[in-house]
Amino acid sequence: MKLLLYQPNHTGHHYAYLGAMLPGLLELPVELVLATTRVGVESEEFACSLSPYRDRLRIETCCTPPPKSSWRNGCHRAQELVAAVKAIKPDHVFVLYGDGIWQVLGTWSLLGYRPLPRGLPIEAWLYRGGFAYERCRGLGSWLKRWLFSKILRQGPFAVMHLDDEITFEFAQSVSRRVAKVVLTPNPVELWPQITRQEGRAMAGLPDDARLIGCTGMIDGRKGVDLLLRAFRRYVESVQSSSDRLVLAGPHHEQIKRLLDEQPYRAMLEGGRIISVDRYLTMREMYNYAAAFDLTVACYPNHSGRSSLILWAAAAGRPSLGTSEGCIGYVIEQNELGWTCDVQDIEGFSRAIIDALGSCWSEQDAARVRQYAEFHSFGNYRRVATGLLRERLEMASD
Repeated sequence: MKLLLYQPNHTGHHYAYLGAMLPGLLELPVELVLATTRVGVESEEFACSLSPYRDRLRIETCCTPPPKSSWRNGCHRAQELVAAVKAIKPDHVFVLYGDGIWQVLGTWSLLGYRPLPRGLPIEAWLYRGGFAYERCRGLGSWLKRWLFSKILRQGPFAVMHLDDEITFEFAQSVSRRVAKVVLTPNPVELWPQITRQEGRAMAGLPDDARLIGCTGMIDGRKGVDLLLRAFRRYVESVQSSSDRLVLAGPHHEQIKRLLDEQPYRAMLEGGRIISVDRYLTMREMYNYAAAFDLTVACYPNHSGRSSLILWAAAAGRPSLGTSEGCIGYVIEQNELGWTCDVQDIEGFSRAIIDALGSCWSEQDAARVRQYAEFHSFGNYRRVATGLLRERLEMASD
């Protein structure tokens, strides 16, 4: 059996998640073909996440940069996927980032245009389900909910892996569905638990202050500009505190420019802000989470989970996250820490003060780590390969 792994995105978590999935796929009698970009194969993300498996993959650099507008991007990717399927002729397809593509393929399907072979099982991973949120009441969200409901009933996907508890509940509420919907884990590894001091030693961080941290892509989409403003207000409010803010991961130009402005430049030079501007491996994400007194997931307008709160849970540490959407839902439902309105800078600053002043016990650490077990690498691989294993078992009977 030939499995096409369509993944044209290499930045952020995209290759890292595929790297977490591959050991489960390599256990199966399946030929793996990765469709991606040339720049992706030459990237640091590939070197860190996929290079150990390079000899076990057939790599086709048939993907190209898409247009920037959302709809044209989706059309580009959908057409690219169709071309890859025609060229590679797989028996099974994983669309590892299906956002944008599902809308286009769904619209084509409703219009009677089905360029993909009938009967070809296609599984899609979706990370942007904000259209299902109660606060999203506009026409655009209504149309997406309607289209999503139609797609669940009419294809073209055999399985839709959803990274959002709220969207998953919405999908389950849609009657007469045909596509299987799965609440996918957000892969984190549960390495042996380490102390804050051990985490700081491994991450090369100071051990003389409390650390507030944000890791991964350091950009405005993640609300890092809001975090900087809230930390500035925090420093002004708590005059005697030596607490530090750690930003670890590739820095977007917007954040670099902000850090070059006062007072952030002085805080950076004085060590109150620690900047680690490079890609972090999954092991490093865990080490940093263990090192922090508080992980902050401050997305102002985000759908889906945040891996930050899951790495913190895996390390037994607390999170402060946006009260909006799935992040707030997950933190509150599973008692992973605290939430606030991150766009209210005064309130955000007070929430940091309150969180750092709250008791976090060994029982809390054990509880959140138990929650993280659902997101373990092993469970991620088991869920991802479910339909594929079913097909292989049926073929062997």
